[in-house]
Amino acid sequence: MTSHHLALAHLFRSTAQAHHRAFAGSDGENPDWPRWYARELAAPLSSLLGSPVQPEDLATALRTLDHEMRRRVPNLDWALHYADWFLARQFAA
Repeated sequence: MTSHHLALAHLFRSTAQAHHRAFAGSDGENPDWPRWYARELAAPLSSLLGSPVQPEDLATALRTLDHEMRRRVPNLDWALHYADWFLARQFAA
């Protein structure tokens, strides 16, 4: 596991904490969470990945990853799985 991989996982975790704080009044419920995350993550992900990430594409990827995690690997560390996914695909718009 590289430092780049760990930095991505940390970014996902810290964004999840920010989301929880932002939606604490609704117990973290936000049906439009992929768009919220995409707006928060687009700039830092672009920097970490070295290429631009468009929020719309990112929101779609986050929905896909969430669905995959719930269906296939529910006990896996989600932040590390997301980092793996983005690095394996060199995700960029």
